[in-house]
Amino acid sequence: LLIAPVQALLLPQPGCLTIVPYGPLHTLPFHALYDGSHYLIEQFEVNYLPASSIPMISVGDKSAFPSKPPLIFGYSGQRHLQRALEEAKILAALLKGHSYLEDEATIARLIEEAPGSPIIHLATHGDSRLDAPNFSSVLLAEGRFNAIDAFSLNLQDCELVTLSGCETGLALIGGGDEQLGLGRAFLAAGANTLVMSLWPVDDDATSELMQLFYQNLLHGDGKAQALRGAQCAFIHRSHSIYTHPYYWAAFRLVGDVGPLKFHMSEFPSAGHEIQSLKK
Repeated sequence: LLIAPVQALLLPQPGCLTIVPYGPLHTLPFHALYDGSHYLIEQFEVNYLPASSIPMISVGDKSAFPSKPPLIFGYSGQRHLQRALEEAKILAALLKGHSYLEDEATIARLIEEAPGSPIIHLATHGDSRLDAPNFSSVLLAEGRFNAIDAFSLNLQDCELVTLSGCETGLALIGGGDEQLGLGRAFLAAGANTLVMSLWPVDDDATSELMQLFYQNLLHGDGKAQALRGAQCAFIHRSHSIYTHPYYWAAFRLVGDVGPLKFHMSEFPSAGHEIQSLKK
């Protein structure tokens, strides 16, 4: 009902389909729409924009040689998310980034280290507050880092923010179809691209999905292409519960779809061994 009326107007596959939802459709994972044989993400790269008046978000302003390496936080919240810690360690090794885990993953450190970081990845608990969207947050060692805090960040050098937690992409739809929540705050702070979730996510599946996503990015894929590749890898697994959209479709990409610009060669290795992915 949503795609069929415009199917003939879409670019030949595999193109990139940009979706600008309206009203309640902001919470619909269009990329997981199923036509009886394939999901939409199998046919197209998919990205989302908060408004049609924003064709590109801060694109072209980021340096290929940022002043800092990627910034990765992992916080388990009383050890309820053990795979979040593993996720952060592996991504720090993969991206040659700085990782801060558990008690080191503080709000103060995020505020201090975020300016100049080309990638920010937060693997932790998310808390959506549709009753008070400026208090939607992710949990860190000192408490909750909320949308008000995110507005104050300087992310002019940031190509990608990934909020790897539950419901990090939910927002209250305000007047003029404005989305109020964490996503709006990180975009306003200057981030090019966001990867956020629409519902509570599985710890194990999310860790694997994120590893695949970043591996694809480092192979030169564009951001939307990299997420599509990770999600399709889940879809095409044999005899796995991970083929169900619950495990892969929560995350969507908002903003710029292009490849990463920053050069990892500028930074020394983080010194961690990269663990192999589950088959």
